[in-house]
Amino acid sequence: MRSLLNRFYKLYQFTNWDALCKPKSVGGLGFKNLVFFNKALLAKQISRLLSQPSCPLAKILKARYYPFSDILSAKIGPYPYARDLIADGILWRIGNGASLPRAGNNRVLVQNINPNWTTAKSEDMLVWKHEGTGEYSVKSEYRVLVAELLQNSNYTSSNRLFNNFLSHSCNLFQRTLRVEVNCPLCKAALEDSDHLLWSCGILQQIWASLQIKIAPDDCISSCKIRFVTTFSIADYQNRQLIAISIWALWYRRNNLSQENLGVSYRSLSTELWNPPVIGFIKINFDATFQIDSRTSTTTVLASDSEGEVVGAETYLFEDVVDAFVAEARAYERAILFAIKMGFRRLLVEGDSPSIIKKLKTKGEDRSILRPIIQHIRILENSFGNVSYLFVPRLVNAVAHSLALEGRKR
Repeated sequence: MRSLLNRFYKLYQFTNWDALCKPKSVGGLGFKNLVFFNKALLAKQISRLLSQPSCPLAKILKARYYPFSDILSAKIGPYPYARDLIADGILWRIGNGASLPRAGNNRVLVQNINPNWTTAKSEDMLVWKHEGTGEYSVKSEYRVLVAELLQNSNYTSSNRLFNNFLSHSCNLFQRTLRVEVNCPLCKAALEDSDHLLWSCGILQQIWASLQIKIAPDDCISSCKIRFVTTFSIADYQNRQLIAISIWALWYRRNNLSQENLGVSYRSLSTELWNPPVIGFIKINFDATFQIDSRTSTTTVLASDSEGEVVGAETYLFEDVVDAFVAEARAYERAILFAIKMGFRRLLVEGDSPSIIKKLKTKGEDRSILRPIIQHIRILENSFGNVSYLFVPRLVNAVAHSLALEGRKR
């Protein structure tokens, strides 16, 4: 398989395969490492055996290899390496504490747990710690394996432009994929890595207009060394300007060199707030999160079919873990506010797509938000009709502004 991929990417290979498989964030091209990908796929089989113990394959393997334990505790059995990957990546999501393993278990040691519950109780469950949803995914395990490789190796992070991995005109010309080799921007010189990084006349004009201090020549012949020197002596603001200018020019260059470039614009008409239909109450809400104090300010705004505000509330949450939890608490608070106001038919609008997706999905939630989501679903029984809708921040601007104002007080 690897030889077939090597042949397929032959025209595009600028270096060895291992370097191409490095993530884009460290200077590679992000091609799949097939060894790691295969390990992640095998680990998915273990994950399915854990999450679906009643399936025929799980029953057969249990009867054959681990009749008195589970697949992670078995001393023999299928996919030994994959079992280790799963064992290293799972943890207990504590619910009522009844199913947690006790002292003596070789994977988890716990003492007596007496939690004070603020939301709905739920059962304990094993979840995948590398994914926010708690569900195992091949993508997340692949990221873990690549991260471990980079951490345990002496690989130095670099830029794709420094590594000459970009598909500029000279690289494409060498592979007979392009005829024109001049820079599409300045049209005055060959477009290679040094030109894009330093010597392009358009780039130099932009830096001059931004008053970026250029490193003296001092007989330095390498454009890359001059760029590194200029970047090193620049302050924080100028470093940002240098990075943004290079990215913007590359974006502009692609627009000029590629034909039939389609750019789509979202219609502004879809980004306007509209009142609900007669008989419904629209709830708009938002939350702000302050990481230093670990507090969250939630604002809820209720409007009728005439667009009139019929209720509003600002609420402060303390000891909030992160912004993700803050958004979920905001949804929960919006439903509690609607119950207090006596509303019966709701249209709830918010600008957090991940929370909206969880509320619309009726399957079991394994994320850290599971108790909050379960509580919201219980509260939904207080209404005759409730629906959720994601809207952009522009539509939710009033609730967002009130949340920011509430944080100041």
